[in-house]
Amino acid sequence: MSEIENYLKQVRKGMRFVSRTNKTSFCDELGAQFEHRGSLPQENPVALGKAMRQVYGIGMFYRIILIVTAFPLGIFSIPMISSWFPGVPVNLFLLLSLVWVFLAAYYGGRWSGLFTGLSAATPRIIALIIFSIGLDFINTFFDSYEVSSEVTGLVLITSLLLPIVGFVSGGRIRRPE
Repeated sequence: MSEIENYLKQVRKGMRFVSRTNKTSFCDELGAQFEHRGSLPQENPVALGKAMRQVYGIGMFYRIILIVTAFPLGIFSIPMISSWFPGVPVNLFLLLSLVWVFLAAYYGGRWSGLFTGLSAATPRIIALIIFSIGLDFINTFFDSYEVSSEVTGLVLITSLLLPIVGFVSGGRIRRPE
């Protein structure tokens, strides 16, 4: 294997999760520049690949995986689920949802963070609506069930903050200050 091929292999390693077409076109262009110049640059190839990942973002397949897997994390982070299943660590799943949204925003950009946050917040808001409406029906037969306004407000605020945090924290190009 030549020096150029080794260097491009390291660049590809740094461009992990970038779509195949973007990765191939960038590495082909970079390889052509190296052949034309006749020498390799001195910068770290993995760092160059990571910088290009920040420019191109991750591929659509990986974005879809992040969005789809955020939905179950949102389901398990519903506080009302602990009344039926007391062993479910609801706050841990909320924290995992937030970390997942940050991960999507970091690797995929603003829109990936926004849609991943929406995917995690959707089951929480739907459950809040169902529990609020459903409790009126249940309380016609039983008088002991209640969802407090603090819990309702907390679920609503944390659900709305997930997509906002995903959008605000995202961004493809990160320049050092």
